[in-house]
Amino acid sequence: GLPVRTQSSDVHDSLPQTRAQSMARTRVFVVGDSISIGYGPRLRDLLDLDHFEYARKNPAADPADTSVSGQNGGDSRMVLEYLRHLPAAERSHVRNGWLLINCGLHDIKRRGARRLERGVAADGTLQVPLQEYKANVAEIVRLGREQLGAVKLVWLRTTPVDDEIHAARGDAAAAAFTRHASDVAAYNAAADEVCAQLGVPIIDLHALSAAVGRAAFRDHVHYEPRVCDLQARYVHLECRYLRDGDAECDHYSERPH
Repeated sequence: GLPVRTQSSDVHDSLPQTRAQSMARTRVFVVGDSISIGYGPRLRDLLDLDHFEYARKNPAADPADTSVSGQNGGDSRMVLEYLRHLPAAERSHVRNGWLLINCGLHDIKRRGARRLERGVAADGTLQVPLQEYKANVAEIVRLGREQLGAVKLVWLRTTPVDDEIHAARGDAAAAAFTRHASDVAAYNAAADEVCAQLGVPIIDLHALSAAVGRAAFRDHVHYEPRVCDLQARYVHLECRYLRDGDAECDHYSERPH
């Protein structure tokens, strides 16, 4: 089953105000792909009202830009490149704060695979091979903890791909690459292994999103607004749980496993 902590009422109504007012804000810095951009505004609002301080990679930049200067985290190579050259303002937000990290959807792109349908040769090469991805995840954790001084690094599992829905996309990029659910599973398993070895908590955004079903998608990989809202609520609740623990979260209930 899915380990989701649910709200018995609106989280802001149930938060004890006297305790909240006395808490120092926990800084949270997000580096992630377009999925995190989709749920980001709602997550920012939820965290802000719960004594967190939200920030993300280049929020004013193009959401589709996966370069160091873009808003999208891109693949694991780009996340590493960005963190290695983190600007001073962002570095100060991360130090003694939290890093929420995700990458995977760009890593699993298979180059030119759709072109096979059009009689054009393609090799389907992964953008970032699995073993490199695994090594990159470990280095992201090391960098975040040791060089950037994050007191907590949290990994978010990569969200689902539906092979049929993804293959049916009709935009200009469809001929350039494809994705497969089997690769999502393999790359999530690799990240899970690294996180278990290094003691990194995981937010299972994959399981939450998959539970909604195929109707969750608004296109080949992105989500309907209602699902983005659900994702934001889930990430917020998991952050609250990681900060406060069971004793301070008496308005949560565990869904049966």
